[in-house]
Amino acid sequence: MNYALVLISSLVAAFASYFLKIASGSGKISGILRSRHLYFGGALYVASAFISIALLKRMPFSVLLPLGGLCYVWTILISRKFLGEKIGARKIAGVALIIAGIALVAR
Repeated sequence: MNYALVLISSLVAAFASYFLKIASGSGKISGILRSRHLYFGGALYVASAFISIALLKRMPFSVLLPLGGLCYVWTILISRKFLGEKIGARKIAGVALIIAGIALVAR
C-alpha cells in the first residue's frame, strides 16, 4: 500500500508541474494569475504533499525521499505524451539510472 501511495504522490506531483508549465504559457504575470492551470497545479502539489506527509509516518525517510525520484520518470512520460517533447537517448539513460537507483533503495 505504501509503495502504491508513493507512485500516486509522484504522479500527482508530476502532473502539478505539467499544469504549472501550461500556466506559464499564459504570458505576463497577470495572465498566469488568471490561469486556472496555475491553481489546479498548485492544488495538485498540495495534494501530493499531504500524501507524502502521511507516508513519512509509515516509511523510513531514507527510503521515501529517493522514491520521490519517480516524479522524474513521470515527467519524461508526460512531457512526451502531452507536450510533444522529444526524448533522446541521454534522457532515457538518465531515467534508467533513476529507476535503477529507486530499485536499489526500495529493497
